[in-house]
Amino acid sequence: MDSRPSNTAHIRPMAINRDLRIVADLIESSFGLQNDVDGQAFLKQMRQAARVSGFFTEAEFWSTPVPITPPGFVWDENGMILGNVSIIPFNHHGQRVNLIANVAVEPAYRRKGIARALTQHAIEYLHKQKQYTIWLQVNQNNSGALDLYRGLGFLEQCCRSTWHRAPDRKPGFVDNEPAHQVFRRRHRDEWKFQQKWLERIYPDSIIWHYPVWLEDIGKLLQFREMTSNK
Repeated sequence: MDSRPSNTAHIRPMAINRDLRIVADLIESSFGLQNDVDGQAFLKQMRQAARVSGFFTEAEFWSTPVPITPPGFVWDENGMILGNVSIIPFNHHGQRVNLIANVAVEPAYRRKGIARALTQHAIEYLHKQKQYTIWLQVNQNNSGALDLYRGLGFLEQCCRSTWHRAPDRKPGFVDNEPAHQVFRRRHRDEWKFQQKWLERIYPDSIIWHYPVWLEDIGKLLQFREMTSNK
């Protein structure tokens, strides 16, 4: 089988108002998100944004205060979207970072270089914008994707495990004497100890995508304590 992309294919920017729904379906089928709770929540957001986008022009859509999927590129071959790459900008401790995400290709068109071409195009686009800090995350069991990203110059920084509790499983206690365990509200002066525990369990390298920072919580608690003492 020829591993080179078809000459009739080309990469173009994703058109929000007509591509977003198709891209959501592509991501769902590519990553098998049918039974993934977090994945389905993300897809729901994409599809809601796709419905909203039909009422706006492209420029108006981006300025609306609704949760929308970040820009990206699609692989359009003979009018069919066969691949996608998204670019998600965010701030990490005041630094602009761009996340490459949703690198998805229709199963029947894989191993033709489409994923590599889309990712390389996104990298070149960001470099032209003078954006050089680029991150991505990938399942450690996806050897093909790991080889692809390593070949494009990405280096592994950390590995994060995700745990899910079965809905019918009741939480247990640490020891055999639950009567000795007391649950209460945290006192303000205890935050510094809890912050140390959280920083050890959740190091900065794995919580970059969280919407809040531990040091910000500490500053807020200190401010509240100062204002309450006045």
